[in-house]
Amino acid sequence: MQGYHNWYYEEQLPNGNYNPMTWNSSTRRWEGSDGIAHIESHLFPGNNNVVFTWEAPHSGTVNIHGSAVMHYFLASGTGDGVNIKILKNSTKIWPDSDWQFIADDYSFITHTQDIYIPVDAGDNIRFIVNKNINSDDDYLWWITCISYIDCYHQASAGFGNTQGHNNWYYDEKRLDSNFYPMTWSGAESLWVGASGNKIASNWQLPGAYDSVRTWKAPYSGVVAVSGNAYKLETGGGDGVKLYIYKNNTSIWNQNLAYNNSTGIGHQVTIPVNAGDNLRFIVNQNANNSYDKTAWDPVISYYSMRDTSGFKSYWNYSDMSLGGGGMLQSTPIILTWS
Repeated sequence: MQGYHNWYYEEQLPNGNYNPMTWNSSTRRWEGSDGIAHIESHLFPGNNNVVFTWEAPHSGTVNIHGSAVMHYFLASGTGDGVNIKILKNSTKIWPDSDWQFIADDYSFITHTQDIYIPVDAGDNIRFIVNKNINSDDDYLWWITCISYIDCYHQASAGFGNTQGHNNWYYDEKRLDSNFYPMTWSGAESLWVGASGNKIASNWQLPGAYDSVRTWKAPYSGVVAVSGNAYKLETGGGDGVKLYIYKNNTSIWNQNLAYNNSTGIGHQVTIPVNAGDNLRFIVNQNANNSYDKTAWDPVISYYSMRDTSGFKSYWNYSDMSLGGGGMLQSTPIILTWS
């Protein structure tokens, strides 16, 4: 169906307008109005250009990675090749020239794209194939993967002197069990609380109040929360207690011994809604002597889905075969991790 996994199947008319293609259940492919242009495991232009279009579900920066080559098994080397290009809405973003020509000469040269570009929700990325002079032998593979690059959040990489920068916040948990924002210390280049507790780019120090590094989920989805916490000061003390909270509920906890310089690792997978808080809490135990603790957690989206079903990466195999299935005959299946 049109719009399945944010992909649309169109033809570009000579006047520049885009029309949706029609699904043919007999041939099991998307077909244009000229009776020639179609999309299945390959792209085949006709009198009208073939266009497969991805619509951005939300704002962000995306990486467009693609490979285009004449079809190894269908192309016979007798055609005049094709022209291809990529548009963001109506603006060309690849190649530098007007079109990228791909010859049908058995050379099977692969033309790759690796583009980083900001998008707003509703922007269209269009992959356009033109027949050149005629459509003879114009079978093209164009394998693409589009991924948002804001799917990976590491505490140290996102650290800053502003609350909320890169979705990270710096708090303390007081004796009333509520969370209060810390204050930035320009002299020390870190965040300080009311009881000597601190948060730096990759370590935390508790005091009478807990040290709490907080990440606020920008999107709904399933995230992997990974990391390793270890003592930076091992000369004494009574160790610390470690917690990961989702909002106000503990989802992981461990005791870290005073002399544990190897650390305790974690790999937690949990669904989040936009606005949920994941809190990385260091508690002093009985006192905060020698309690400086290294902890640089990483949060990665496995998928980003809201009620409309969008996700964090899109590839050519996500394209719909009419009734909601996926293309099964694509030569390359690109994955995301």
